Amino acid sequence: MPQERLVPVPAGEARTERTRTSAAALRSELDRRGATGGALDLFTEDAHARRSRAVFADELGPERRLGVVALPPTGYVADEWFRSSAGVKTTLVEFFAWAFEAF
Repeated sequence: MPQERLVPVPAGEARTERTRTSAAALRSELDRRGATGGALDLFTEDAHARRSRAVFADELGPERRLGVVALPPTGYVADEWFRSSAGVKTTLVEFFAWAFEAF
């Protein structure tokens, strides 16, 4: 991707709801630039992808199409997440966080 198309959007400190804080910061930046509608791709680690997409879609609104790219984890093999403590912890934490977000 050309460097000029990348725009950092710092979200600031957040003790809780870091994903929502990041999504809100992005929405604010897009609104500030007058960028209504269009499509965006969200890049995040695989176990976090489903919840991240839901949170970003909620914050960005239905007028913006959102894709998600689930990057492979760095601490374990994705297809064998159940064989490592890092994989089990990440998967369970993300599952419960997704369930909390869904309700």
